[in-house]
Amino acid sequence: RLARELSYLFEDRMEDKLPLVTMPALVVRGERDSLVAQSWVEEVARRLGAGPVRVLPRAGHAPNYSAPDDLMEVIGPFLSRPSPGDRATAS
Repeated sequence: RLARELSYLFEDRMEDKLPLVTMPALVVRGERDSLVAQSWVEEVARRLGAGPVRVLPRAGHAPNYSAPDDLMEVIGPFLSRPSPGDRATAS
């Protein structure tokens, strides 16, 4: 069963689907992530049109555990931005 599951992982390439994402995206990586290479993360960001990768110093593969405050400093402002389809309301 494990072999079959792993084969799906390699056959269903996420990278090929990323250009189909139409919403804004933020790509964040922990500086000490030993599972995902910086080059792959940069490729993900490029395919998403997400701009530069935000690297969290001293964080590992799961920055929500190893650096939650630093992660919130990065994603908070991103989530607070108006969506591309939102219209500003005149006051």
